[in-house]
Amino acid sequence: MAAKSKASEEQWQEARKKWESNPQMSFADLSVELQLTRQAISKKAHRDGWCRGDVNADVNKKVAQKVAPKVKKTVIDALVRLVESPETPPELVVQACEKLLSIENQR
Repeated sequence: MAAKSKASEEQWQEARKKWESNPQMSFADLSVELQLTRQAISKKAHRDGWCRGDVNADVNKKVAQKVAPKVKKTVIDALVRLVESPETPPELVVQACEKLLSIENQR
């Protein structure tokens, strides 16, 4: 059985708020305040899902960078199929061509 933490639940909640709201704060900084090891704080943070807002923004940015080219290719392929289809009404062909030109100009 694991040893009981010296920190109260209120202390943990306060530590979490401080860490999540301050990108400069480390687990080592908190260890001084809580008088616990950095490793104990790290385990608690991972177990409870501590997360800084800036981390989510970075992840979203990286995902968007990887996904955007694939989405753009899919859109272009769909527009080309629409233009090439003999069943597409002429006004939709014109709109599709305009969209393709717009995408090309963004490159």
